[in-house]
Amino acid sequence: MYGFGVFDAKARECLASDYFIGAVNDSDLSLKVRERNPKTLDETLFAAQQIEVWLKDASKAKHVAEEETNRRREKRVRGTTSISEDVVDKLMQRFDKSLQALQSRISQLEEAKRDTTSASRPDSNPQMSNNTSYQKAKKFHCYDCGGLGQLLETVRSDQVRL
Repeated sequence: MYGFGVFDAKARECLASDYFIGAVNDSDLSLKVRERNPKTLDETLFAAQQIEVWLKDASKAKHVAEEETNRRREKRVRGTTSISEDVVDKLMQRFDKSLQALQSRISQLEEAKRDTTSASRPDSNPQMSNNTSYQKAKKFHCYDCGGLGQLLETVRSDQVRL
């Protein structure tokens, strides 16, 4: 009969310590406890508790450091673009008003350009004012549109009747 009663106290402590280390679910923790080579069950339990606390503390410190890094990163990103929604809305309203004013001004300028183009007379054309045949033609009436001094080629295309 080979039971625990046959072994002395030192051997029983060693076996109990070995069984305890084997029962630990975390392989890293059990390896670190074995590296300490505890002689008694009390030493094994103390080493396991101490290492477990250190691992949890290190994990917590790592987690806190990661959170701090993420918070700094978010703050830096938000710091570059941290404009409140009210300010963004006001800026968008100002932008829309400016855009409408510019579009209105462009329309006015295009309309003014059309008016000046349609109202321009051949007298305002410097190339035609130096031409003697043009000056002679001023005395005649256009046979197509009835305008004074117009030649067929100077009549606007919308006035020409075919």
